[in-house]
Amino acid sequence: MRFLGVRGLITSIFIVGTALTVGQRVSQAASAELQIRSDLHITDLAPGDIKLRWTATGDDNNAGRASAYDIRFHPVSNGPINSDDRWNQAIQLTGEPRPSRSGQIDSMLIHGLIPGCRYYFCLKVIDETGNCSGLSNSPAMTAAGGSDFIPGDANNSGAVNGLDVVYMVNYFKGGNPLPEPILRGDCNGNCEVNGVDAVYLLNYLHGSNEAPFRGNCNPILATPNVNTETPIR
Repeated sequence: MRFLGVRGLITSIFIVGTALTVGQRVSQAASAELQIRSDLHITDLAPGDIKLRWTATGDDNNAGRASAYDIRFHPVSNGPINSDDRWNQAIQLTGEPRPSRSGQIDSMLIHGLIPGCRYYFCLKVIDETGNCSGLSNSPAMTAAGGSDFIPGDANNSGAVNGLDVVYMVNYFKGGNPLPEPILRGDCNGNCEVNGVDAVYLLNYLHGSNEAPFRGNCNPILATPNVNTETPIR
């Protein structure tokens, strides 16, 4: 097996469910398995905030207590953090909480993101000798607040439905005024409004696209403020 971008005394890399597990030798013939479960959930809070919640893992597979977390993020336009290259290029947070015992819920509150913009997050766990797990899942989530419109609600009706597709088609044909604000019509989050957005919206209504979302149409804040929360038991 070929190991890419992993340092240390690696004894195994394998898939457990949907989580990547890295086996690390910690003493003679003994080994520790650091597992990040694919249950990293996020709930939006105040404007510009994102709350991360995940289940703690031990420093010896599902036993004991790990030593530290490393959490990173970047704008959704960069794609999910699902490779070593993207992990290394992502923005590293500080102030992560101390890991709880295996099976308990840990959480972290992040401040200072651009309200209404989307970000990918990813998590690693570290044991007392500095061994790191593999990557967790990488969900895309939206920072709370700051959205005075619903992306995809081109006709400003307060809902996203087929009438918005009709409105956008008529707008492109010159029969309807510009959506106000213009980013109401930006359904795919690329900060432009064109026929691709009408197709995206139509596909969403047919169930083949995720809901229209607001893109990172303003520069990302380079250094967000970070607060941690007491782990939720």
